[in-house]
Parts: sequence; structure tokens; C-alpha cells
Amino acid sequence: QPMSGPTWLWRLRLDTPGYFRGSIRCVQRHTMKEPGFHDLDEEEMRHPPAGYSVSKTHTGASARNLEILEGLGRPFVVLQRDPRDLAVSWAHFVATRPENAFYADVEGMGIEERIGFYIDTLLDRTLEWALVWRAYAGALAVHTSYEALRADTHGELGRITRHLGLELSGARLGRMIEAHTFDKTKARAAGDAFFREGKAGGWREHFTDALMSRFEAVERGRLACLGYGGERDTSAGDSG
Repeated sequence: QPMSGPTWLWRLRLDTPGYFRGSIRCVQRHTMKEPGFHDLDEEEMRHPPAGYSVSKTHTGASARNLEILEGLGRPFVVLQRDPRDLAVSWAHFVATRPENAFYADVEGMGIEERIGFYIDTLLDRTLEWALVWRAYAGALAVHTSYEALRADTHGELGRITRHLGLELSGARLGRMIEAHTFDKTKARAAGDAFFREGKAGGWREHFTDALMSRFEAVERGRLACLGYGGERDTSAGDSG
């Protein structure tokens, strides 16, 4: 899912000895305005850089994408985040990225308007992505969530590491996590909207009652299917 914390997890994984940054170029050629947004390219995926590399992407579990991933036989991580927090994170992020396909659409909007734009334009698609991925039970995938990683970083990272075929000592995992706490990562990336707050449940500070009503009209019960409560305890009040 976009803005679900993959950059943080990616940087944690890059601290594993022998691993380096990989780039999936095929997913950078499209935007979320295009039907084929982030479809994987089999030829490129079959010929990654030499050695052990870690790549990240935002993509849906289409039949073709799953066919490619299963054909490659490489383990991967599926990461999800509360869709309400995703909406807020995207709304902050897009305003800082003139190269983003939606920048011109939201330029001049306030934060509440940008959240509303995400709800009306992108929420339905990202919810469907999350639901299909959540239902995927292939042996190559390990599932986690941004909230689980924040709550138990050591336990979740250890579980992910073992799934990827790596055996790291608890001490080594601890050093990796200490080097990449959210606060430290945010400080190193000062000004980068990828690392704004990193707080689970921060949507409550931005969602008005009106925004929550718009969100509920789109999500139609899918939030609960993803394991998140449907509480309406917004603290931003009602903008009318």
C-alpha cells in the first residue's frame, strides 16, 4: 500500500550484512492515474542486480503480478497500514512532491481537502489492494502491518528475517533496530515527507466528522475486514 511504511522496513532490511539497494524500474514508469499502475515486468524481475538486493514497491495482487512473483520463487513481505492513516500520510506527502501525478490536482488545497481528495479518488483502489493481499496465502509471502512493526519491531523483524532465509542473532537485530528507530531515521531524512510522524492512529487528529462520513461511504465495511476498528472518535471536530 502507498505510504504504509515500506521505506522504513526497507532501510531496516538494507542493514543486513551483504544486502544492498535494488530498484524495480518497471513500477516507476507509471502513476496511480494509469490502469497499469505498478504492474510488475517479468523480464526485469527475473534479472535483478547481482548479489542480494532489497526492493520495495506499491502494487496490487493482480493475477499477473502473483504469477510473476510465484514463478520467481523469491520470498517477499506484504505490508499494510490503517487506511485512515494512509489517507493522512498521502495528503501530507503529495503536497511536497511536484513530480507526483496528483500534485497539480491538490495544489493550493488545505490538509483536510487533500484527505478528502484521497478518499474520493484513491481509497477504493487501495482498499481493494489491501483486501486481496490479506487473503493471499502463498508460501512465499509473509504478512505484517505498520502497526505490528511499531508495536513489536524486534519480534516482527525477526519473523520477517527468518522468512527471508536469514538467521541473525538477537543482538544483531537489536543493533539494526536501534540504528533505525523511527526518530533516528526521521532525523537523518529531515524534511522528507516519507518520515513525518510515524504514529499509528494519527488520523484522529485530522479526520473531521464530515471526512469520516465520506470515508465510511467509500470503505463500506472493508476496514473491519482488514482488522481495524471502525471507531468514530475523531478529535478534529466538524468543519461543517
